[in-house]
Amino acid sequence: MAEGGTDAAHSQLNPSARAGDRYLVLGGTTVMQIAITTLYAGFAPLLPFVKTEFGLTYAQAGLIANVAFVGTMATLLAAGWAVDALGERIVIIAGGVIAGLAGIAAGLAPFLALLVVALVVLGVGVGTATPSGTSAIRAAFARDERAVAMGVRQMGIPVGGLLAALILPSLAQAHGWRFGVVAAGVVAVVIALVLAVAYPRRRHGLEASRQAGRAAKLTKNVALTGAAGNFLLAGQICVVTYLVVFLVRDWGMSVTAAGFLLALAQGSGALGRLGWGLASDRLLNGSRRTVLIMAGLVSAGGCLALSLLPSTSSHIWLGITIAVLAAGAVGWTGVQMTLLSELAAPGFEGRTVALGMFLQQPALLLAPLAFGVLVDWTGSFRIAWQVLAAFVVIGALLLFGIREAKPELDNAVARSS
Repeated sequence: MAEGGTDAAHSQLNPSARAGDRYLVLGGTTVMQIAITTLYAGFAPLLPFVKTEFGLTYAQAGLIANVAFVGTMATLLAAGWAVDALGERIVIIAGGVIAGLAGIAAGLAPFLALLVVALVVLGVGVGTATPSGTSAIRAAFARDERAVAMGVRQMGIPVGGLLAALILPSLAQAHGWRFGVVAAGVVAVVIALVLAVAYPRRRHGLEASRQAGRAAKLTKNVALTGAAGNFLLAGQICVVTYLVVFLVRDWGMSVTAAGFLLALAQGSGALGRLGWGLASDRLLNGSRRTVLIMAGLVSAGGCLALSLLPSTSSHIWLGITIAVLAAGAVGWTGVQMTLLSELAAPGFEGRTVALGMFLQQPALLLAPLAFGVLVDWTGSFRIAWQVLAAFVVIGALLLFGIREAKPELDNAVARSS
């Protein structure tokens, strides 16, 4: 490999559970990801209700919807270390319990300040999901099926967003926005407790224990992957944060109708994660960088198309535009997580993934804030979509500087471990 040890070495140092258990690993990490995502993504479709109740500007509303990532950013590196030192199982379960309890607290918070605190704690739980889930998939699946498996697990993020967009606005109109948030928190806690019993156990690697006290190395490839991720992630987070309020204001839709289109976007993003993974594993000989560049260009083109589509256009064309945009803007992350895990030395997978994610966390707060400020300042969502398109293109260009890890002939070893 260009940076770190071989996949074969990884398989020997961190053998997965029996071959039949790999799909339990995939299913467990995916379901937990869906539950956690439904919680933190739920504030985007509920943004009109939250904005009205607390009298927020667009910029403030965008910040509230994503303030959970303050907790995520503060937790990521520690979560990555915990995965490598203790194994992913305990981190997955603890993260689900923390996120669920914080979601319940957010739904019950009577004041904005308490809501913000609860959302930051929710972010702590969110920060555990990707390092632990990525490490689990990295250990359980061979290279020529890994991006697809990672894409399936990462589908949990848009699927959770889809469920939030489909269910929470209707619950909010019937029972208030807090009811749905509390219910989603309870579900997350229950799923975490089920996984405490059902999740497969695997022997933790000796190398991981030896290296437990060391930090992951910040290499050029990891740094570029994280830097590019800021720009790609800006496209994703702004789409899921502002699509509903954009459609309500500029297209005159109801919150429920706009929430349906957000659900369409999340569904398209979920399929995109699977599709980009298939393209990487099967069509492009394991290349991760090429797929990320392609997804970035699709994302940028979709933002530009959405900005140019007249509000008098057919809703069919609007839906197609949103679906294409989301396939690029939401669909790329599984391949990026695969790339980061393959850039890691044996025993450092959790920390390397966490480090790459940490480098791109600023986008989660700054991008929606900047997007909202631009809308408040210009009075135009369309200008903001165009600026976002240019921003995402920069991320695609940065990816050209990454030197990928070379494929290793470890599939038989990984499958039999």
